Formats: sequence, structure tokens, C-alpha cells
Amino acid sequence: LGRYLFGSFSLDEPWQKRSEQQRSQFYRVTRYLASLAALSAAPRNLALCRDAGMKLPCVMKSCNIRMDTPENKNLFHWHQDTTYLLGSLSGLTFWVPLGDVNEEKGTVELIPGSHKSGFYPFRCTLSNLSPKSSLSPQDVLLEQDPEEEPLRVNAKAGDLVVFRQMLLHRSTPNRSDSIRWTIQLRYADLMEETFREAGYPLGDNT
Repeated sequence: LGRYLFGSFSLDEPWQKRSEQQRSQFYRVTRYLASLAALSAAPRNLALCRDAGMKLPCVMKSCNIRMDTPENKNLFHWHQDTTYLLGSLSGLTFWVPLGDVNEEKGTVELIPGSHKSGFYPFRCTLSNLSPKSSLSPQDVLLEQDPEEEPLRVNAKAGDLVVFRQMLLHRSTPNRSDSIRWTIQLRYADLMEETFREAGYPLGDNT
């Protein structure tokens, strides 16, 4: 994909060489790769969802490949995915680093058990919020940051990290000189009663 868009491309190539438009374009189109769709619907992943208690797991449209550059312009502070992705309260995120993640490269930090406490009070930072607004974690701020000690995820390339979308988490700075690439696959349970009664709200179209 990178070679097609840019003529030449390497995951380890300094991202500063690319224009802001090229970066945005690349980030936007990676979520439509057939390989990402195939991975999202892999039978093994759906089996893991059922092992976690889902009765009828569905793939949410918010699956994507994320890139965190050393500039750290798009770090996500503490948030719960369900706040803006909606979906079922039992929703799951599958987080897969495409390279080793650690304190230097940056990673995610989690607050264990926080998914059991319901929604944490938050405020939206968008000035013109409407029912058609599209939210991201950058648009949602907790009224108070968690006081618990976070768990930092150190993982190898290709490892699978699974957590509830109600879990508090945040991304940490990339202090290396290369991009941190990760995949996020997200699932909801179509059989969850509150999800069904609400009319199956999903953040990709609500």
C-alpha cells in the first residue's frame, strides 16, 4: 500500500519525510485493507469473543491500523472506548502491536478492573456537538484522572492483548525514532439485552 501511494515506502523510514497530507491519506486508507477485514472476522478471534462471554459477536466498523509517530501528536489520554464507539457494554478490543512495545517505543496503559465501575464521568471538548458529530478519544476528557496505579503493557510483535472496551486505558509517548504500528480490532455482542433495546447504537454511524 505504501509503495502504491508513495512510490517507495518502508515501515522504518523516517515519517518526517512524508507530508501531513500523505500521512493522513495513508492512515485513512489502511482501515480498508482486505487483510484487516479478514483478520477481523477470523474464526479464532470470534471464538475468543465467545470464550469471553459473547453470545453473538459482531465486527464493529472501528477496526483500524494505528500509527504513533515520535512527534506524539495524537496520543489518547485516559478514556473508555464505549464512550464514543458505543456498541454493547461487553464490547472487546483486540490490540496487536506490529513491533515490540515498551516504555521507549510507547504502548498502552490500563487500569485493571475499571470496566466493572460503569461509565466514568466525562465531558466533551467539541464546541459544536450534535447528534451527527463524530467523536474520538481526543474529544472526551474524564472529569478526573484515575488514581489507581496503571498497568503498562509490554508486548512483542504479533502478541494479542484483549480488554473490555469499558476498561480505562491510554496511549503512552513514543520516545524512539520510528513509528509504533498497532492493529485494533473491535467486537460487540448482538445478543446483549441493553444493546438490543437501545437499537444497536454504534459509534461509526451514530
